[in-house]
Amino acid sequence: FKSRINDYESKGNFYTRGNFSYSTKNSYRLDGEFGIKNGSIEYKPKSTTANQVNLNGSLKLSPASSVLQLNDLYVRLQNDEIKGRCTIRNFDDPYLDLSTEAALHLENLQAFFPIDTFTQLSGEIKLKTLVDIL
Repeated sequence: FKSRINDYESKGNFYTRGNFSYSTKNSYRLDGEFGIKNGSIEYKPKSTTANQVNLNGSLKLSPASSVLQLNDLYVRLQNDEIKGRCTIRNFDDPYLDLSTEAALHLENLQAFFPIDTFTQLSGEIKLKTLVDIL
């Protein structure tokens, strides 16, 4: 995976901000926000680009609680769309709340994110999921 990350190049308005306070091993707090607005990610070997990449995220971490939120995910790949949001609470005993919608042509997905165990993918997938797992 590490070598494949260099096959991608991204552009857009990336942001991050946060605050970290630490007193002792059991007394700390991290509050962070991050995201991308109007981004693009190109898979350079095939010149395939995901456009209109948007994501708003936050991370809150302390000895008493942990929460990762990924909101307003939107990606356009050719004429295909992926939308979603995800929340993970309590990293020690995770609770997952996930919602996704996608309408993808598998050829477009394979051209952007090759799966080396498949030589060819074709067809269309429409996906709408709601997951709520304790």
